[in-house]
Amino acid sequence: MQVFSSNKTKFLFLVLILVLFSTLLYKNSLHNGFALDDSIIVEQNPIITNL
Repeated sequence: MQVFSSNKTKFLFLVLILVLFSTLLYKNSLHNGFALDDSIIVEQNPIITNL
């Protein structure tokens, strides 16, 4: 029995592995807030906060 029957299946499997690896790699930084001047540039910028 062949696990990967087509190139599409291999590609989708590799994409899934890459997404999981990337998520695990940056998981520690997701709960962090803004750093240094980010609050001034992003939170208090009227161009960004008001459409």
